[in-house]
Amino acid sequence: MGARVLDTEPGFVVGERYASRAGVYEVLAIAGGMVRIRYEQGLEMTLPAQGLWAQWQALQAARDVKAPTSRPGAAPRTPAMPPPDIPGRDPGWSRGARGKAKRGGEASFSFTVGYLAAGCEIAAVVAGRDYAAFAQRYRILTGRSLITPHPGLTVHERPTHRMGAELTVRFPADPAVLAELDFGEGVRIEPMGPPGWCGVKQTEAVERLLRLGFDLGQVADPAPIRERVPAAYRPAFDRGVALRRRLARGPERPSV
Repeated sequence: MGARVLDTEPGFVVGERYASRAGVYEVLAIAGGMVRIRYEQGLEMTLPAQGLWAQWQALQAARDVKAPTSRPGAAPRTPAMPPPDIPGRDPGWSRGARGKAKRGGEASFSFTVGYLAAGCEIAAVVAGRDYAAFAQRYRILTGRSLITPHPGLTVHERPTHRMGAELTVRFPADPAVLAELDFGEGVRIEPMGPPGWCGVKQTEAVERLLRLGFDLGQVADPAPIRERVPAAYRPAFDRGVALRRRLARGPERPSV
């Protein structure tokens, strides 16, 4: 048998499996500094090779896993990672932000989703080096491609040790409303922005909203989100929408 022909860039091997912060993938093809990959759930994307390779090396360093080499037959080891979220499968209604039982149950969470669906702002702040990874994650969570410029998205080149996107959701709420909102166990609501505005900045909590049909920027149309709410919890969702609309003349909304 002839020797296997390798197509490598910068250290990838076609047919081998690697991982990014968005999940585990297989390298399908490499050309012109771009890599065609397929995630385990079937999603295919073409992305810059250098950025993907940097993510792979960072994940290995974080898990103390030996990096793969580009020599023939060297199969890279895939680090243990949680499975990526797949659009259309378990959008998060049955679990809290960290997979734990929620304080107030499904109805309480549905009320919160309805309140936010009628008026909130979701923002993402991403370092330029992490943009490709965030765009992948965004597509996996929402099923949509991230096209820049995008409302609520800020891409910066400031020096930072933080990897990934900083996600926040902001909304107006008085103490009485805050007592009714439930994002899940361990999720903290804190003052954010002008007086009368609060927010949540735990990444998993905001990603959960993106899975449920929310988007970056200003959110004010509950209809498409309501379609994803189980029928049993739509009355609670509708109560949240009604309350948010009654408070629509509250504090002026800050720009994202």
